[in-house]
Amino acid sequence: MTQPRLLLVLVTTLFNLHAPAYADPIAFLRPAEILASLETTYPPVVVALAEKEAAQAALMAAAGAFDPAWKTRAAARPSSQYPHQRIDSNLEQATPWWGTTFFGGWRRGDGNFAPYDGKLATNDGGEWRAGLTVPLWRNGPIDRRRAELVRAEAQTTIAEASLRLQRLEASQQAIQRYWDWVAAGQQVAIARRWLNLARKRDADLATGIRTGALPALDRQENERAIQQREGYLAQAERGLERSAIALSLFLRDEKGSPRLPSPGQLPPTLPPARHLSEALVQADLSAVAALRPEPRQVEAQLEQARVDLALAENQLAPAFDLSFQGSQDLGAGQVGRATPELEAGVLVDVPLIARTPRGKIAQSQAKVKGLEAKLRFAQDKARAGVKDAVSAVVAATRRAVAAQGEREVAERLAVLEAERLRLGEGSLFIVNLREQAAADAAVREAIALGEHQRARVVYETSAGRIPTGDTPQQDG
Repeated sequence: MTQPRLLLVLVTTLFNLHAPAYADPIAFLRPAEILASLETTYPPVVVALAEKEAAQAALMAAAGAFDPAWKTRAAARPSSQYPHQRIDSNLEQATPWWGTTFFGGWRRGDGNFAPYDGKLATNDGGEWRAGLTVPLWRNGPIDRRRAELVRAEAQTTIAEASLRLQRLEASQQAIQRYWDWVAAGQQVAIARRWLNLARKRDADLATGIRTGALPALDRQENERAIQQREGYLAQAERGLERSAIALSLFLRDEKGSPRLPSPGQLPPTLPPARHLSEALVQADLSAVAALRPEPRQVEAQLEQARVDLALAENQLAPAFDLSFQGSQDLGAGQVGRATPELEAGVLVDVPLIARTPRGKIAQSQAKVKGLEAKLRFAQDKARAGVKDAVSAVVAATRRAVAAQGEREVAERLAVLEAERLRLGEGSLFIVNLREQAAADAAVREAIALGEHQRARVVYETSAGRIPTGDTPQQDG
């Protein structure tokens, strides 16, 4: 009677080996909770966010070059051969429109002026003036203000790409640690179930020995199995604690302190192994160069180098600036001053040797050439990363499927060996070996499924997507 009962316990345990260890799905820790924690509390992401804010502030500072400038100057000569006082206020507005600058102002001069300073005198209402300056060649297509603005805009793109890269790397590590933790939890559950089986068998063996149906040696063999499985459980629990500590670096509370996940938050099972869709892989290979942040960073750096080159080439050209100004004196005073005046002028500035712009042109050309090669390599590397990740997923899927098959065969062998024992053709020692082989196979399956999920996470991030922890698209 005892041996059939032992078989019943063994078969029941084998068929429940992969049943959920926890019953409350609300308490499960999910990848989305970890990703939300990363965004607000994970230090490397917080640092990247700060760098983005700094780049945006630098962009605002560069745009400040186009802020209007107001200058006022006042002077007086109370003790002089020509005592007088004067005030001059001027408003200037630079624009990105072909380097055009608008200006306007008002000035007034009262008192006696030397003949050579007669232009400083105005009528009682002062003189109002307005005009503009247009650079036709140098500083026309581009100038330092606009170049600095373009560079600052590109720097914000670099900072945003850096933030994206940090998010990808952090989420990849976090979700990988999550699946390590889940796989470690499965190993603990497997070790505990097989230990419970040996403990239950011990009670049945004690009854059989008392009735003389079983030899005392069987209980000693079972005690050895209990001790062995106790050791496996201790090792598995240590692995679960280690993985929980590693996961806590990414799972943080509202204050940013690491939060240790509890075993009660473990999901019941690992997702089964599935193949990637060929359509998904081809779509990702086509889009990865645009989605991965590394090529975007190089593109922005290339944009900065090209604007530096354009500025250097433009500074080599002669300056040919046109200016127009209109003025009008108001109030009582000399009649001649009350006549509106219109003035047009031209400024020509031809560089002679121009070693500075020539040197900057050569420097910028070399930088552009290097960044163009770097961009091609970044794009190639992004596509290679997807291909390598696909290869890893395929291999992990094959391993997980094989591990599942091994576990199923090992469990059947354990059941059959127990049946042989019941018929008097086997021994408890062989049964324990079969059970241990089944437990080892179940552990290998859990490890393989965990690595399968890790490989999928790498695939998602290699394609430029933040992993969700959900099972990606599959074939069929």
